[in-house]
Order: sequence, then structure tokens, then C-alpha cells
Amino acid sequence: QPDHGDTLQFRLHQILVIKGAIMARNFSGEWVLERQENFERLAKQHGVDLDEKRMIIEQGDDKVKITWGNGVRTFEFNVPGETIMKAGPMEAKWIARWEGKKLVVTVERSGPAGEGVEPGIITREIVDGKLNVTHEFGGHTATRVFNRA
Repeated sequence: QPDHGDTLQFRLHQILVIKGAIMARNFSGEWVLERQENFERLAKQHGVDLDEKRMIIEQGDDKVKITWGNGVRTFEFNVPGETIMKAGPMEAKWIARWEGKKLVVTVERSGPAGEGVEPGIITREIVDGKLNVTHEFGGHTATRVFNRA
């Protein structure tokens, strides 16, 4: 005899998975920097070239790929998932997840003796057709706003 409690729990799980998929936002496309606030310090600490004003985001089922400028820097990661990211001598563990329509990446120190970037959070969300990227590291918040190219 079937256990209706298990069937109900399975269907509830299906609904939550579908709801999560609907809520996730598609960030795919080419984006051009419109403005940034308080970003210079973080750029210097994390080895980011302030001249990088264009990025391409490719988003598939559970994978996101971000390419900066003319392909100088590329980051690929799964959502949800954990990935070790390297940019020059810097190394960090990215833990990516969806929070509603926001793509949230928690950055943890990685590398020998905890060297690498300081811990923080990078949040990406689309507001009024613009991609807002918020960086929160070491008590410092920086924002970058991009338009579709």
C-alpha cells in the first residue's frame, strides 16, 4: 500500500525545485560598466584592473562563466557549488548560491597559510534592467552598476 506522506513530500520537493528555477535570474549577455562607488580600494587589494569595464556572462543550467574585457580573466563556477578561483597570485574559495533572484558568492580565504583575498560576499542582481554587483569585504562595501551592451 502506497505511503501518501512520501508522495506528498516528493511533490512538495518538486514544487520547491520548480519555484527555485523560476526565481533564478538569467544574467547572460554582455555588460558594460555605467558607474562604480568605493571600488578602487577593493580593486587594488584583489588585483582587479580598473580599466576592465566590459564583461560577458554565460549562464547555463547550473554553471556561470564570467569573462572580463578581452578574455584576460575568466571565472567559471557552479550554482550552487564551491570552486577555487585563481587570479594571478591570489586564490580564494567561491561558494555560489541563489537567493531568490540574486546570485550570491561567499568568498573565503584559500591558499597556503590562508593567503589570498580577504573573506567577503559578492552579490549580483538585476534591478530595472541593470546588473548591480555589490562587493562586501572587510567592512567595506563597493558597488558596480552595468548596462547591457
